Amino acid sequence: MGISSLIMYVLVGIILIISFIKDRQKTKKAIKKRWMAFIKLIPVLVPLFLIVGIVLTFSVVSNITLIIVYLIGSIIVEKLFTKEEMTEIYDRANQY
Repeated sequence: MGISSLIMYVLVGIILIISFIKDRQKTKKAIKKRWMAFIKLIPVLVPLFLIVGIVLTFSVVSNITLIIVYLIGSIIVEKLFTKEEMTEIYDRANQY
């Protein structure tokens, strides 16, 4: 855990304690409400984590990197060149 995460947890803890001292009922109600929202998110998050885990398990990191670089490169090239310019570039490359 990094120092920034530790600072964030400490700040949240202090604010929670202050809130609890100020009004117990409102703090309990807010915590219960947020907990229920978290419980509703679990059916969405669990399959997402499973799919990402399975994909990462069966794929090689270098392949993922190549795919990302290819996609980003394609997007950049589309923005920089028109179709006519790309055709001309491909034609020149195929001449050699």
